[in-house]
Amino acid sequence: DKIRPLWRHYFQNTNVIIYAVDMAAPERLEEAANELAKVSRDEEIVKQQPLLLVLLNKTDLIVESEDNPLSYARTWADRLNLVKLEHLFSKIYVHSISCVNQDAKQLDVLLDWMIINNSQVKKKQKLTEAN
Repeated sequence: DKIRPLWRHYFQNTNVIIYAVDMAAPERLEEAANELAKVSRDEEIVKQQPLLLVLLNKTDLIVESEDNPLSYARTWADRLNLVKLEHLFSKIYVHSISCVNQDAKQLDVLLDWMIINNSQVKKKQKLTEAN
C-alpha cells in the first residue's frame, strides 16, 4: 500500500502499462480493479492513452479447480471493469499466463503485441500532430 502512491511518478512518457492480477487470490480482485481504475484516471495516463496489457497470472493454479478456466478468466476481466476503461487506453489486451510453465513463446507473443501496437499508436499520434 505504501508504494502504490509512488506509481504515478513513473507515468510520464509511458507507452505501455502491464498490469498483473493474481488469479489465485480472488479476495483481492476488487482491490485490483480499484487500483487499475485509479491508475487509469491519472492525468498523465489520460493524456498519453498508453496500451494496457492485463496479465491474469497463475491461471495454472485455478485450472484444476474450475470446469472452464477460460470462462473464469473472462469473468475476471469483466470484474476488472475493462469496458469502462477502454476510452482511456489506445488498446487493451488481456492474457492468461501460467506461474509454473512459463513458455518463452508466450512471452514473445506478448512482447510482439506491445511492439506492434505501440508502433501503430505512435504513427497515429504523429499523423494527428501533423494535422
